[in-house]
Amino acid sequence: MKRQIIFFVVAMIGISLLSVCGKKTKEEIFNGDYSVCVIESTQQKNKSILTFYDDALDKVQSTEYALGSMGSWFYPPQIFDNYMYVVPQGIGNQKEKTIIFELNRQTGESRQYDMNQQAINGFCISDKYIFSVATWNNVSTITRYDKNSDQIDTLELPEIFIEFMESTPDKLMAFGIAKLESNEYTPTSYLYEIDIETLMLKEEYDITGYGISHEGAVIEGDDLYFTNTTKLGNENEELPNQTMSVFHIESKVFETIQLESYSPSQLAASDGKLFIVHCDLVTGEGKEISVYDIETQETELIQLEHNVCQIAIKSNIVYIIDNEEKLYKYTFRVDKLEFEKQINVQTTEGEDSYFYVSSFFIK
Repeated sequence: MKRQIIFFVVAMIGISLLSVCGKKTKEEIFNGDYSVCVIESTQQKNKSILTFYDDALDKVQSTEYALGSMGSWFYPPQIFDNYMYVVPQGIGNQKEKTIIFELNRQTGESRQYDMNQQAINGFCISDKYIFSVATWNNVSTITRYDKNSDQIDTLELPEIFIEFMESTPDKLMAFGIAKLESNEYTPTSYLYEIDIETLMLKEEYDITGYGISHEGAVIEGDDLYFTNTTKLGNENEELPNQTMSVFHIESKVFETIQLESYSPSQLAASDGKLFIVHCDLVTGEGKEISVYDIETQETELIQLEHNVCQIAIKSNIVYIIDNEEKLYKYTFRVDKLEFEKQINVQTTEGEDSYFYVSSFFIK
């Protein structure tokens, strides 16, 4: 975090405050007149740059934080109420940071929640709790942080790699893959239903038949929609898939939704529609978005001229970043995306470390 500190004593106090669990900090000057914010980060040191842009995609301001490896296409920022949350893992080969970073999108006030967990690879937010997950020694540990009391509780799931999680008011839904033990071992994909208060496992669903890897999910009402990014081939190899599924949480019934393109990854919901990104998040390649109408159950496939690595929607405005450091703005009208503007969001030329555009969020 960029600060002008004059006295040594003040500096020591500032460092101490930042290290305290759940301590809040506030930027000295924050311009809230922005529409979208792009995160640039590096794995070589603890530094990330948040650059804010207005509705015309003109730069408003930039703010630095002493946190490395902040965000990615696989775990982009999440929005809950007026807050943005994101994972900074720290130095790339160490992943020493143990926090979830929170930013008040209106005031610029920030907070760091110490999850007491390194190499966090997934997280989600509820009204009362923050959840994170990391996998060490073939054991995935889900950590729950109480935002009011700062109490931390954990649940261990052995022999499972948890990909990501979503929460309802009373449930935590976690997607996991059984760890591969040998070439003869058939990978198995699971959806876990966990009680949000007791942190006890309630149900375990084998969802291998729908897909092996799942890279996006969203809860709409009592339904959990999730992408089936890959599936099993005849020799247990992972192949690109082209389906999305919906789990009706109350009735515990699964349904499959056929899509017109492969590698569905991120999901975003807006005004009764689901926007499904078709992108290989490892390579950053994929130029299609499916738009699924929840009421009519109809799907439209939109093809673009650039890759789509992350998407965010506000009303009918759609923002997209690609794998070439560009941010795009579109207007969504009648199952079509009308191009408005694009900009290059690389701002770190001249830095002594390699920075990359990790992700973005909207106000």
